[in-house]
Amino acid sequence: MDNLATCAADCGHDLALMARDKLPARVRKEQPICTYCGVSPTEQVDHCPPKSVFIGSLRPQGLEFGCCDACHQPTRAIDQIAATFSRLMPGPQTELEEADIWKYAEATKNNYPEIIELFRGGVEMPDGNIAIQISGPNAARMHYAMNAFCARLALGLYRQRVGKPAAPQMRIYATYYTAAEIQLGEVDPRIFQVMREPKTLKAGRNSAANQFQYDWYYDDADPHGFFVMFAEFRKSFCPFVMIKPDLMDFEIYGNKGAVFKPGFLKGMDYRDVGQWEERRREGLKE
Repeated sequence: MDNLATCAADCGHDLALMARDKLPARVRKEQPICTYCGVSPTEQVDHCPPKSVFIGSLRPQGLEFGCCDACHQPTRAIDQIAATFSRLMPGPQTELEEADIWKYAEATKNNYPEIIELFRGGVEMPDGNIAIQISGPNAARMHYAMNAFCARLALGLYRQRVGKPAAPQMRIYATYYTAAEIQLGEVDPRIFQVMREPKTLKAGRNSAANQFQYDWYYDDADPHGFFVMFAEFRKSFCPFVMIKPDLMDFEIYGNKGAVFKPGFLKGMDYRDVGQWEERRREGLKE
């Protein structure tokens, strides 16, 4: 009986490895063009949102996107910043969650010390929790990293919903809201209307809904292809993104959003605040 159980376990492990190995080939076949620029051929598979935002990196399959090397290269920094930020609210409830938050906080401190300083302190919320407010001399770098994280997620979800990458001429307005901004009523309530039927990643009975939820609006009959996305990462932050054919009728929400074009990840450096300021000016032209 023990041998049979061992054999079954080994077979299950082998099947899981086979499924994992087949994933890149399947994505490359189904998504031959990069999700994030819509031009270059797919060279690798990007998990978006990344494994790092999930406790213990235990991420159910789904939302895997083909991308080119140039678009994928800058995602390491923005993913680590978002992964750390996503763990700040609510606080850790288990030993694994506590180990996770210390792990990512230490990594961010070592690799992006100017960002970790923004996570110190906070403001007490009506529910008694302490929420982070992003402010200070390095806030623009944080906003740029988070804007880029949100825009990339939206390009992936756009492809998931529409079945193809966003066209290079389209524009992406991306911003995010912190728990403090939401609980203090500083967010336009119309934005929450996007979250009509929350979706998440699942594996059997295991759901990641307490870590990540999202929803979108897209009308197949709309000739302009207007796409709106709203998501929630625990109770820490919520991305809000619009993708449109041009900047016409863009409404700028808040003071930290920016406008991107497909392909913006190529050569991106979140530390280059000038890039972020240029994208903010583009969004404010109208």
